[in-house]
Amino acid sequence: MDMRLLKRILFLCFLLLWVSSAKGESPIEVKDYTRPLDFSGIGAVRIQKGDDPRYRMPDYPDDRWTAVSLPHNWNGLYPGWTGVCWYRFSFRFPPALPDTALGPSLGVISDVDEVYFNGELIGRSGEFGPPRKSSYDRKRIYEIPSRLIRPGAVNTVALRIGGLFAYENGPYRGDFRIAPFGGLLVRHLSREFLDLFFVAIYLFVALYFGVLFLRVSLDREYLFFSLFTLSSAVYLFLRTQVKYLLGLDFLLMKRIEYAVLFLILLFMMEYIIHYFRKNHGAVHYIYYGVTLFSLGVILLSRDVVLWSRVLFYLVEPSWLIPILYSLLVSLREFRRDSESKYILLSFPLVWLLFLNDVMVDRGVYDFVRISQFGLIAVIIGVAFIMRRRFRDLYIEVEDYRNRKNRTPITREAKEKLDAVLSYLDAHYRSDISREGLAQSVGLHHDYLGKLFRHYTGRKIVDYINEKRVDDAVRMLRETDRSVTDIAFEVGFESLSTFYRVFQKIMKESPTAFQEKDPRP
Repeated sequence: MDMRLLKRILFLCFLLLWVSSAKGESPIEVKDYTRPLDFSGIGAVRIQKGDDPRYRMPDYPDDRWTAVSLPHNWNGLYPGWTGVCWYRFSFRFPPALPDTALGPSLGVISDVDEVYFNGELIGRSGEFGPPRKSSYDRKRIYEIPSRLIRPGAVNTVALRIGGLFAYENGPYRGDFRIAPFGGLLVRHLSREFLDLFFVAIYLFVALYFGVLFLRVSLDREYLFFSLFTLSSAVYLFLRTQVKYLLGLDFLLMKRIEYAVLFLILLFMMEYIIHYFRKNHGAVHYIYYGVTLFSLGVILLSRDVVLWSRVLFYLVEPSWLIPILYSLLVSLREFRRDSESKYILLSFPLVWLLFLNDVMVDRGVYDFVRISQFGLIAVIIGVAFIMRRRFRDLYIEVEDYRNRKNRTPITREAKEKLDAVLSYLDAHYRSDISREGLAQSVGLHHDYLGKLFRHYTGRKIVDYINEKRVDDAVRMLRETDRSVTDIAFEVGFESLSTFYRVFQKIMKESPTAFQEKDPRP
């Protein structure tokens, strides 16, 4: 065969395929009503800029409309357009009617929409107005009335969509499928209620530490950690679709969502400041000013587009302040406070996940928002730290109360306890057993333990360890002996035990102490 003839044939085949695709002559084939069909990424969808009621009719010729696939953000085709666009696509159903109701899942549409099936309205979200009622983050699932279905024939879906933002409009995110309507609802709600699991954890942690702060009058770090966790819970809940079950006004829910988003990192920064006992500086007050101004815009304005601009151009850039501050403080305090490693490890993860959400919101790339997973890691890690701090504080308070309210002991018991104390002061470097110590003064070892704590406010083992650590501190300051030699010299049976006890009492490792306070 002549090569030129072959090239012409191939070119004509390609041209026919292209024309067929451009005219949208192939509807989406539904071969089984009972099996969900995902039509994401199928180029059988047409879009047209502008508004005309004839676009809803199934026989309207859309040959010259632009071919796209779902999900689709029309700002790539029509930059800055916030008016109305129509999308059309078709299904070919089996020759019999379905046994159960069908429904299309149309992802998340920005902003308002009306859905027509074979020319008749089957659902809407929001209102075109005036006045305009937005619904730009609601996942769309609609039911197709059985009377409208044309079995064995082509059925047309037409979407009338009104835009709102200059960066994201149309059915821009989510799943696009046709399936039994009941199955779509179950799938939709099961995913949303999974997010409520995280919300429940956040709320529990927030209430736990909030009650601790109120009842025990703890440091403010407990208060701000509680507020940080509570605002995270509220924000995460308002990002779910479950909020629509409450029947609240969309604008009110969005106002609360923006407000708590602005406050989350402020509470986090305040937690860091109070946890590490830092002072407020000019950079903190700059961030407070930005946050307060932004909250004022949210409270005084009803313009959601303005809120979005404040978030993009003012609030999100200002997040660098709490992010960098928290990271720098954690790095500086890492050697002094061993528990700061949990903060140092978890907070950078949150910043990365927050950065991902910012990039997704700005349309830099297409992915899912995952900051809630970073928040759960931080909240659980920090909650563990805070609970340990509270436990240690509670033990100290109880010891103080026991010493303050203890009943007088007998003179004989006091003499025995003084003898025990004298022995411990002289022999704390030795291997001392509680049983042998109790036998030397003629008491049962359990009774001696209770009596000793009642008298001194400390356990016998804690008293011995404190003496050993005091001796180790003196030797670290006054000699150049190694940490290992000192550990065994003062009476510890292993180096690991020495490190653990020293860290608990001095709040830093013996190596760090030696490097920080070298021998003169």
